[in-house]
Amino acid sequence: MKKLAMGIILATLVLVPFAAMADTGGSASATLTFDAVINTVITDNWENLTITQNDLEDSIASMVGGGTVPIDWGTGFEITATVQAMTDWKVWAAYVVNDLGVFNAAGDEDAFLYLKPDGGTAVALPHDDLGFDPLTYTGPYSSMTLQDVSFGTGVNNLPSGESEDFDVLWDPSKIDASASDVLNLTVKFVVEDTSI
Repeated sequence: MKKLAMGIILATLVLVPFAAMADTGGSASATLTFDAVINTVITDNWENLTITQNDLEDSIASMVGGGTVPIDWGTGFEITATVQAMTDWKVWAAYVVNDLGVFNAAGDEDAFLYLKPDGGTAVALPHDDLGFDPLTYTGPYSSMTLQDVSFGTGVNNLPSGESEDFDVLWDPSKIDASASDVLNLTVKFVVEDTSI
């Protein structure tokens, strides 16, 4: 019995050093925290427009006779929106103007300013009655307060992101302007994380 016990002890002592020598790996760990999953870049090429009385391009006379509204704000694309996202997304927009008293009737402010994507159809932007900050806006995302101006795939698009060029159009038939009126317009874009 002593020989058997001694053999077991000896076998144990011999195997322990081999097991310790074989264990040469290790590990490393870190935490990945997402404070944000969407980045939006708006490129503003929207130039000021002054309406004149003469027969030049931006005159009252140039707006008459065409019969179609809304009319293009200018030549080229006024706004480019770029979305870089690690999630599913949707783009919304609204606009704000400094003087609502210039509109003919209630509701005309929601049919005054339009965005037209490159190769797409113009859509009217609602006036931002909420006064939201596009950098901190978290909803609601609905056609009651915003206009869907989505483009691209609407899914994770890194590393390159996706962009859309927009023409700005406006409808002069919706306003009752005086010669001294100045309208300051701002289009606001927000991108919804639709995976939530």
